[in-house]
Amino acid sequence: MQDVEIGKEIHKEIVSQGLLKDNVVLGNALIDMYAKCGALLKAQKAFDTLPVRDVVSWNALIAGYAQQGQGQEALGCFQRMRSEGFTPTAITYVEYLREVCAV
Repeated sequence: MQDVEIGKEIHKEIVSQGLLKDNVVLGNALIDMYAKCGALLKAQKAFDTLPVRDVVSWNALIAGYAQQGQGQEALGCFQRMRSEGFTPTAITYVEYLREVCAV
C-alpha cells in the first residue's frame, strides 16, 4: 500500500510540472506502476487522461488487468484497442491469450 502512495505523490509532481503533455513513455510507466501495485482504477484513470497513447499504453493496461485476474476487463481493453485502430504486438497477444486460457 505504501508503494501506491509514493507513486501517487510522484504522479502529482509529474502532472504539476506538465511532463505528461509530450511524454507517452512517462504516462506508460505510470499505468504500469499502478497496475503492478494492484491499483487498477488509478491505472485506468492514468490511461484515460493520457493526451497521447500508443500500443505500449494499451499493453500496460491489458497486462495489469490480466495479472490482477480481471479477465473481462483485459479482453474489453483488447477489443477497444483494436477498434481504435491500434495493431496488437506479440506482447499484446501474450496477455490476451493468458486471459483467454485462464477464463
